[in-house]
Amino acid sequence: MFEKILEKVNSLTNNQKIALVERILNKKLVGVKEQIKVFGPYKVAIETKARIDSGARKSSIDVRLAEKAGFKKATLLLQKLKKVKIMNKNDGKKIIENIEKNIKNEFKYVSYLDVIKSSHGYSIRPIINVKLELAGNKFETEANLYDRSHMTFSVLVGRNSLDKFIVCT
Repeated sequence: MFEKILEKVNSLTNNQKIALVERILNKKLVGVKEQIKVFGPYKVAIETKARIDSGARKSSIDVRLAEKAGFKKATLLLQKLKKVKIMNKNDGKKIIENIEKNIKNEFKYVSYLDVIKSSHGYSIRPIINVKLELAGNKFETEANLYDRSHMTFSVLVGRNSLDKFIVCT
């Protein structure tokens, strides 16, 4: 019986095999570079190419793209936070404790602040709730705002946004 199933699967086209895997696992297959839509708070949708990175803990959106999508107040906060230099996660947490109380009132769309470690060191970044569309699936997720102008992709989709997807490398 197993041979018959294998024979049937082998007779399928690649697209049919992908559809079968997606149906069985109830997840969409995506590559490491995908077209994505970022929806702003006023339903503005910006389409761009994104890096899909299961090694990154949280999704990240470039500050300029976030501003175009309608998150201007949140991007202003990032500009202020860029001036704060921290050496480690504990330093960042202490600073966040002191300023986070005022954040939600003053900076619309910012859910909270988080200390993020990257190849450039530690930084405090605003976290926003944002709607994304990837491979035909629309979903809400959290993303940090960052100046990604020196990077190839203005959006990085991290693990926190990939529960409905399988990343094919």
